[in-house]
Amino acid sequence: MSLTTGIGKEAENGILIRSGEALQVASKLDSIVLDKTDTITLGKPSLTDVVVAGRFPDGDVLRLAAAVEKVSEHPLAAAIVEGADSRGIRLPQPEGFQAIPGHGVEAIVDGRKMVLGNLKMMEKMGVAVGELAADWTRLADEGKTPMYVAIDGQSAGIVAVADTIKEDSKQAIATLKRLGMEVAMMTGDNRRTADVTLIKGSLRGVATAIEISKATMRNVYQNLVGAFIYNSLGIPVALGILFPFFGILLSPLLAALAMSFSSVTVISNANRLKRFRPSVF
Repeated sequence: MSLTTGIGKEAENGILIRSGEALQVASKLDSIVLDKTDTITLGKPSLTDVVVAGRFPDGDVLRLAAAVEKVSEHPLAAAIVEGADSRGIRLPQPEGFQAIPGHGVEAIVDGRKMVLGNLKMMEKMGVAVGELAADWTRLADEGKTPMYVAIDGQSAGIVAVADTIKEDSKQAIATLKRLGMEVAMMTGDNRRTADVTLIKGSLRGVATAIEISKATMRNVYQNLVGAFIYNSLGIPVALGILFPFFGILLSPLLAALAMSFSSVTVISNANRLKRFRPSVF
């Protein structure tokens, strides 16, 4: 009865539990690993910063960087391109585009060799980042994803993007931690960014599902213990254990009524779950 009510309560909150076993397992979880993009975050990063080094105009750095990313399929690339478009920058067509997994991308734009990526990419291409390293660290500490930009083998600047955290992610993760769960985030971002502490595609549904699962199993145990105590006391009385001492016998009518009362108690306790309200709301 408790499991049926709990599954119904999950459905009320937009969560489909396909079996009582799944609900029981969810109540025993002690850790959870969450994907970052489109789970904790909105999954739509945007361009936040353009840092320029040396003699390179910031317009050129963004224009050439966005031109390289124009043919990339990475979501961060789209953010850079959209950032350039929003500034009214017309992008030339890149040539010889090549993506190096885990490092970055390179291409030829307007006859200039462009390289975008992380520090490993710059080291691979023999580009010294110099004072830009401090800017990269600052941007990463702000929770952004910075990328070095090199033009013709020289460090030219940094472009940074950030994926906005969903407004209910913080509360949902706080609830999961309050429930005693260890929460981890899986991401391809650099370590300084993955280190940000997060104090319908929504994480709220995950926290709600686990809260209801735990509440349901508490209700199950309450019913089991209650029924065990009630029957442990009632069955001996129905069998006449009090007759030799007090001459008391339980009539079949009262015994049936007492048994019905036991069932009503269990059902009433299970129905309390319908009034359960998850703390994430």
